[in-house]
Amino acid sequence: MLPRTSRNGDLIPVRSRGVTMTRIHRITIGFVGCVLLVSLLLTLFLPTVCKSIGWWQYHRAEKLNQRIGEAVANEYPPPGETIPDATIRRINKLTSRRETSYQRAVAAFSAARSLRSSALNDRDLVALANSHIGALGGSYPPLQTISEWKQTVTSARSELETALQLNSENKDAYSALIHFYLREPEPNPEKAVDVCRKFEKRFPDDPDMHASYGYALENSHDRDSAMQHFLKAVELDPLHTANIQLSWLFARDGNLDEAIEVLEKFIKRKPSLGLRSAQVQMDHLSRARDRIAQSEAALSQNPNDIEAIKILAEAHSRIGAEEMALHWLERAYELNPNDSDVIWRLALKKSTMGKAEAAIELYDILLDNAEKPISRESILILLGDASFKAGDSDKALACYKKAVESTPHASSWALFHLAKYYDKIGNDKLAEEYSRKYVEHRKRDEELLANIRALLKGFL
Repeated sequence: MLPRTSRNGDLIPVRSRGVTMTRIHRITIGFVGCVLLVSLLLTLFLPTVCKSIGWWQYHRAEKLNQRIGEAVANEYPPPGETIPDATIRRINKLTSRRETSYQRAVAAFSAARSLRSSALNDRDLVALANSHIGALGGSYPPLQTISEWKQTVTSARSELETALQLNSENKDAYSALIHFYLREPEPNPEKAVDVCRKFEKRFPDDPDMHASYGYALENSHDRDSAMQHFLKAVELDPLHTANIQLSWLFARDGNLDEAIEVLEKFIKRKPSLGLRSAQVQMDHLSRARDRIAQSEAALSQNPNDIEAIKILAEAHSRIGAEEMALHWLERAYELNPNDSDVIWRLALKKSTMGKAEAAIELYDILLDNAEKPISRESILILLGDASFKAGDSDKALACYKKAVESTPHASSWALFHLAKYYDKIGNDKLAEEYSRKYVEHRKRDEELLANIRALLKGFL
């Protein structure tokens, strides 16, 4: 570039280029400074914003959970009656919204932790763990592959354990970890009881601790110790919802009068939590007591009245009195060994009570019964479960495969059990393959059901 000259021939200094370069430098420095400032502000405040969003979604999900409980208690009919379609649709809609809120809470809390590793305290971690579990949904099994499911469960357990490491005085973390170990897919009551022991050392006179301890012991089949903890919880706090669990224990032991008396006293105190559940349970137990009394009166007239015996078995089963339910089912089977309904219910009862070999014999009888009202697929799945519990994994695998092949389009339930079988024997590849098929089939089934409901709604 040639230097410029004035009219008289003097050289004019070139300043414009220097000025332009200085402006570019200033703009660049300003831009970089703004970026750094924004990054600093985001680092400082964005985790807090994400946490706030997480808590908002978590509280929203908890409120929806409460509404679902109220809908179930208020709108579901007594046992044996048909559930209105409107009630089912309403509860399904609330459940879907609840799961979405839990998923958003997980995303928000996780974002806060990824932005700053120390962003979440012990309370945040408990909320994140509960959101992880809530995102699985209320149904079992959840709509996830086995690997996704395991990852979710592992994350929740790790978050609760970390919360207790950060603050060993966090009662919510203890309670959440106890209930975590009692959930599907693999309940572990022994670990739940271990957590209860640590909880008790920290808070020996806390009613929530005694209620959680009682619940864990009940699942460990130690009813006497569970009863003592529920009684202690009620003694420390007469308005505690442990009254409801205490009532169930009395009912399962066959003491219906005591069970109902506990609920009557609890309801009279007008507790802020559990009032509606207590009222529903009292109605349920009162109906069971009436049915038992009527059936026993019928049996006094005719000891071989099989319908009365069936009612007794069902009533005792509904209140959790398993031994009495089993006794009456066996009596019904003696009177009519060809009744498919009795065989089915007796097989289910024996299987749930750990009598797998006896259940297998009954399921085999059902498979050979051409007039059975139960689907072949259901029998094969439950026969597979019982066979696996009895140690016959080959028969279990054969049953699950037959269940998958028993219908033109394999059901999601049969695919899930086959995936779970492969997971138990350590075949991760096949477990993942069949669990993915399960998810695909279940999504297809739900879409088909939604389309049918929309079609019916258009006609009605």
